[in-house]
Amino acid sequence: MGKSRTLTPEADSAEALDPPRGAEPNPAPRTPRSEASAQPGPAFLSYGQSPVKVRSKRMQAPFPENRVVRPESPAALCRRRCMGNDAIRGREVMHPLDIADIVSRKDQLRTSFLSAGGRSPALPPEGAQGKAAERLRHLPRYREAQSVMISPVSSLYQVRLNALTDRKRLVMPTPGLHKGFVVVEPGFIPPRQRHSAVQPGPENPFATRMPYREPPGFLIDLIVTEGLMVGRDGGRLGDGSGHLDLQCAILSSLGWLHPAFEVVGLVEDCRVVPSVPMKPGDVEIHWIVTPSRMERTPATAQARIGIQWDRLSLKQIKRNDALFFLYRARS
Repeated sequence: MGKSRTLTPEADSAEALDPPRGAEPNPAPRTPRSEASAQPGPAFLSYGQSPVKVRSKRMQAPFPENRVVRPESPAALCRRRCMGNDAIRGREVMHPLDIADIVSRKDQLRTSFLSAGGRSPALPPEGAQGKAAERLRHLPRYREAQSVMISPVSSLYQVRLNALTDRKRLVMPTPGLHKGFVVVEPGFIPPRQRHSAVQPGPENPFATRMPYREPPGFLIDLIVTEGLMVGRDGGRLGDGSGHLDLQCAILSSLGWLHPAFEVVGLVEDCRVVPSVPMKPGDVEIHWIVTPSRMERTPATAQARIGIQWDRLSLKQIKRNDALFFLYRARS
């Protein structure tokens, strides 16, 4: 007969926690489903159809009573409506019905403005744009900027002249972006030749094409553009060609835009409206400058803008020097 052993309370508890070899441990008692549902678990917020797990307890806490919630601008609301769960992963999902409605509304605004006697923003100014160009020089964001991209339209001719006079690096897109972008360094330019220095064409002896394979050595921190109509909510209505959106998408893909770059819309007073419908991918404006005033819009920092390749044909890509470079680097 084997020796009998006496179990102490300590040995008994140790043997219960560490069962003998070969013995199956006691299975964990199952919790009834009704009790499991009553137990607190991870909280979820529903964005569309897919739940998103809340990782922070601060997100689960209710808002304080004294918190001030600013109203969302129509442009931001429209962008949020057109973004699904893929936006959390850095992609935007565009719903065709919403996008078609926005495009239709913008076309109606464009048609109604031109039919009422409005002129294209690319036409020569009637005297008021010169006052707006001078008012732009008092904008603190313009004074701080070192590299400014300005549209090559004739209505911003005085703005380009002022940029060179103010010793700023001038970046201009070539017509149709067939030759990419050119830069004019803020060196000494004779006053008689400043007219040629602000032209984006090949006749500009002071402009240099920006190479794509090497960094330019600077970042564009301010963009000045025209508009058929601008909204106080940050929206902008152009001529419908999408030149500004494509230019910013290319500059962002090349890494030439400053992370905190801002866009200034320089227009006449009659072109300022309360709001302009915007769709994902449209570039918002941060400042509105008119001959009579300067106004800050609720637009925040621009997100990283990507090129929507599915909307471009191979013919369009080959005709655009910068797009063709990015297309080859992408493939």
